[in-house]
Amino acid sequence: MKKLFLFTFLLCFLSGFSQDNSDDYKWLVGTNTGAVYASSGDANGGSITVDALYAVTNNLMIGGAIGLNFGDFEGEEVHIGARYYFGDIFASASYDLGDTESGVSIGLGYGWDVAKNVEFAPRVGYNPEYEVTSFGIGFAIRF
Repeated sequence: MKKLFLFTFLLCFLSGFSQDNSDDYKWLVGTNTGAVYASSGDANGGSITVDALYAVTNNLMIGGAIGLNFGDFEGEEVHIGARYYFGDIFASASYDLGDTESGVSIGLGYGWDVAKNVEFAPRVGYNPEYEVTSFGIGFAIRF
């Protein structure tokens, strides 16, 4: 509970000091959850992830994520990654540095604006090393 409170406080603190009254957002902070399907066997599970991305250019964002897996894919995740936007559609790539050591993952998603600075982002991902397909949904706040 303390960690959740600290994260919420930190998110509100950062977003309060980062607004510049323009639509040129530099940060994307969000959370997503998803189901994982392993095409190589009968394994299944899911994950809950919190991520933060920084806009390097108008279309390219880089950042990191931390997450917790459950089901057949137990362990913590620590990812570095990037997104490249083609309008509302984005391609993503990440590398896992955490306990799961899953290597590189690639994905494709759609960033749907539900409010001025809130994005709903369904995503499909694939890990070629383990032949794992993932389906995720998430919300993010841009500031």
